Amino acid sequence: MGRKSRDKGARGEREFWNMLRDRGINARRTYSAQAAGPGVPDFVTQNQRGCITWEVKRTKSVKWGEWLKQLKAQRSENDGCNTLLAFRLDNEEWMYCGFVDDLQKVTKVLAVYDVEG
Repeated sequence: MGRKSRDKGARGEREFWNMLRDRGINARRTYSAQAAGPGVPDFVTQNQRGCITWEVKRTKSVKWGEWLKQLKAQRSENDGCNTLLAFRLDNEEWMYCGFVDDLQKVTKVLAVYDVEG
């Protein structure tokens, strides 16, 4: 991965973190996630109701196959956490997706936060 791509990814991660923070959602950065391997998330949201691991992508095009491998690795490495992918394509809005089996748990974790701003 080239420097421009890494820088874009880092800017995307900061942008996403700020967006969560602005919505009152706590997330801590997992430093050196890229160096640590595919099972390490970019961020973790954790509270009394459970936890969510976040994989964040800022990119030109969707890479479902590559991203799915990362999400599956995170899911198996972070037992008890629910894994979500947040991504933003160039000139588009942020989106997220995850495993349907985790939907109720994710909703429970995020319900703790006042997301109406």
